[in-house]
Amino acid sequence: MSGTTEVEKTDPGNAPSTASADRALQREAVAALYDAKTRDGDALNARLASGDLLFFNHNGVVDPKRGRNVDEPLDEAARLQLLHELEIDLVAVGLDHLGPLGPSALVLDSGCGAGGGGLSINRRFGCGVEGFTLSTEQARFGNAAATILHVDDRVRFDTADLREKPFEPARYDAVWACESTEHFEDLPALFSRFRAALKPGGRVVVIAWCAGEGEEAERLKAQIDEHYLTLIHTPAAYRDAIREAKMTLVDHVDLTDMTTPYWRLRERSEHATGSERFMGDGYAQRLTTYELFAFEAA
Repeated sequence: MSGTTEVEKTDPGNAPSTASADRALQREAVAALYDAKTRDGDALNARLASGDLLFFNHNGVVDPKRGRNVDEPLDEAARLQLLHELEIDLVAVGLDHLGPLGPSALVLDSGCGAGGGGLSINRRFGCGVEGFTLSTEQARFGNAAATILHVDDRVRFDTADLREKPFEPARYDAVWACESTEHFEDLPALFSRFRAALKPGGRVVVIAWCAGEGEEAERLKAQIDEHYLTLIHTPAAYRDAIREAKMTLVDHVDLTDMTTPYWRLRERSEHATGSERFMGDGYAQRLTTYELFAFEAA
């Protein structure tokens, strides 16, 4: 039994639009993907978070300033620890472009995942963080971690679709969006929502996988989008969206060379997930790139 009444079948006014139906299906699929990733305690991301409760679903980087050696022989425990440190380093690099922020600031963590980024923002600046994800399991893990780390009075995670969630105007001092904009088709609309939610002078930092150009890059984009349920965009699409949202690009950093060694290290792990080869090769050949954009209201 479908649960669809005859009136709903015949009355166009009661039928959801194709766009709305597609949006709901995509939302459900992404939520289910990250629910499963968070529940699986033996999977790579959960193992990396088991010590400090900083659960990430994003790349790491080899920051030359930190002197990490990813080429030395490592046993699996040391390899997992290094992978986690490289993911922490990625957040540190991004937060260099977000601040300075004080304890009274409030940050929107857009697509917060299981809370690793939001908890890191609080740890760095002492500020409040409100994070939103489609995944109930990610929000549950993030809130549990915040409680255990005694910052639940400052850091909170919830479920919401940021294409639709109402925001109080000028609520946030900054917006952090690390590997979440890849799930949004309409970047100008998203960035316009960020602009409305920001206080005057507030800054947005986006870190994203970006699509390359040419037939080989298009094939890789299709593979990435299918595997991760993403809609990755070109760097030019990000720059155009920033302008359309009436914001000003302040910093643009190509992190591709810094993230490629992370993927090679992951490929050697006993807990590799299956995407390491095509992601690592894609970055090495620059068929896809890893980019940071920092921008403010114009």
